[in-house]
Amino acid sequence: MKILKLLFLFVLPTLGYCQSDVPIPEFKNTIALLQNGALANLERLTPAMETKHKGFSADVLFTVDGTTSNVRLNANNLQFVFKMLDTETDPSTVVKLLKVVPTKNKRTIKQTSMSSFGSKKVKEDVYALSFKKVESGVYIISPVESALESGEYVLQVPLNYQEQASLTLSGVNVIWFGFGID
Repeated sequence: MKILKLLFLFVLPTLGYCQSDVPIPEFKNTIALLQNGALANLERLTPAMETKHKGFSADVLFTVDGTTSNVRLNANNLQFVFKMLDTETDPSTVVKLLKVVPTKNKRTIKQTSMSSFGSKKVKEDVYALSFKKVESGVYIISPVESALESGEYVLQVPLNYQEQASLTLSGVNVIWFGFGID
């Protein structure tokens, strides 16, 4: 009887009977599409910071080349798996779902508008997300809206959770995981 108890306590969990059925991305700070029980890569992008001057004012933009993502999805039942850098941060404070604007061979998000009189943060097209914990530091992410409208989107994650989506001396402190909805 004791041998059976030991078998259940030590051997069966190592065979995978107690593990999650959700596949997990290999690398930290990565978001992958969950489709039919398997992971698929999203377009991984590093945005550049650009400024657009207009008289006495300027806009600060995050941009990437190309007007559309090569990853095309159906708007219904979108699910993503996010493997975080650490296990103590609330994922809802880290990940943003943003709609990007295609313009002249680029996809753009306006971050800030500045003028001679100061600067102001621009309201982004941020969509609400739900988070379901799979295991420590791993979450299934889904848009709260049942179906996103057609267009180009990115899931934005900061490289360093303490700095969030900030501008640094070296540029933009975020990674984008891009996809398009047809």
